Amino acid sequence: MTPLTGRQIAMQRLLEVCKYSKVADIDRARLFLERASEVRGGCREQRTESRALQGNASKRKAAKLDKPLGW
Repeated sequence: MTPLTGRQIAMQRLLEVCKYSKVADIDRARLFLERASEVRGGCREQRTESRALQGNASKRKAAKLDKPLGW
């Protein structure tokens, strides 16, 4: 038998606890997991946007430096 992954162990433990839990508790856990996923997704989008803005900023700065000086 192959060893279980961390995810499989966590799911087994979750299923064991669900046997004795109330529906409201299970629903709160579901909401928590959904919100956690949304937060991770938002962080990922924010990092992507930040990287793009940072790249554009360096291009704008380089364009300013390349302009000839005029008196």
